[in-house]
Amino acid sequence: MKDTNKWFPFPYVLGIALLLTTVVAFQNYLLSFVSLDKPQWNPSNHLLYPLVNFGFWSFLSPIVWKLVKQYRPVPGPMGRRIMFWILGGIGLAVAHESITNVLFYGIKYLAFDMQFSRDFAQRLLHMMAVSLFSRFLEYWMIFFGLMVWGYYKAFQKQKQKLSEIKGELLEAKLEALKAQLHPHFLFNTLNSVSALMTTDVSGAQKVLSNLGRLLRSLFHQDGEHLVSFEEELEYIRYYLEIEQARFSDRLEVSYRIDPATKAALVPKLLLQPLVENALIHGIGKSEEGGKITIVSKLEEPYLFILVVDNGVGMKEVDKIWEYAGVGLNNTRERLSQLYGDSQSIRINSIPNQEFKVEIQILFERN
Repeated sequence: MKDTNKWFPFPYVLGIALLLTTVVAFQNYLLSFVSLDKPQWNPSNHLLYPLVNFGFWSFLSPIVWKLVKQYRPVPGPMGRRIMFWILGGIGLAVAHESITNVLFYGIKYLAFDMQFSRDFAQRLLHMMAVSLFSRFLEYWMIFFGLMVWGYYKAFQKQKQKLSEIKGELLEAKLEALKAQLHPHFLFNTLNSVSALMTTDVSGAQKVLSNLGRLLRSLFHQDGEHLVSFEEELEYIRYYLEIEQARFSDRLEVSYRIDPATKAALVPKLLLQPLVENALIHGIGKSEEGGKITIVSKLEEPYLFILVVDNGVGMKEVDKIWEYAGVGLNNTRERLSQLYGDSQSIRINSIPNQEFKVEIQILFERN
């Protein structure tokens, strides 16, 4: 985006000047129907003056922009700035009226054979006060128009910066999730493979195969914040199949997926921290193990995703965010940044029976 301090919107100003010239010229022509018995189009009376007036203002507008740019309102005393704007407006109004009168009547004299007299010169001097006041009002109209444009461009630039910062923050949180996943997960997986090699070689090969698919899935869209829910499910299936090898028959997994939800766009690595939380704090703490159920349903305009485990649960659910780790907190923050008020993450638990995390986000088709 171009810097508003360096770039002036002259093409737009010139376009507005031509539009105003056309409107005023047409208005002058319509007024001739009232004052004349047989009105006809007269360029010297209808078109010439608005063309010279607005055209010359378009060439003076960069000076007005410089006044706006150098003396924008900021907190503090305004008296000096207002006086500067007023003096600048008076100077430009005088310069405009003087030069445009020379141009206007010079063109009428050369192109339309206008004759001058002493009475005409006196009338012109008497009209100068009214004309200068009109030019002064036009100056303020241009001044405030350019001021609004400047603030709009500054707002757009700030909005772009915030968007870039938001993207960098989301990327950092995604990288934090990956960093959290890699060390302990890979360590546990390799331990499982090592244990299986002496008892179940095919099982060890399956774990390694799933690990390869998982890592390929993880890095396939590196840098992307959103993936299809179908891809996210594929990733979490590999993840859970590896964990099932580690938990053996202590871990059961169930999926209840609405087919219509597979095309939805969801944040990458949305399910992994929720499933990991269920494994570590729910199933892992239960001697009998347990079951993890992943549910998705579509109730337009929202997509609902649930991760439920029947492990040890939690007594003080209202304090969950005080004890939550990086994964859950990052998930909550990422959802807030991506969806604003159009998302929610709700947690319910029955001690020794169930722990449920429900995510609600706007449904967006991939």
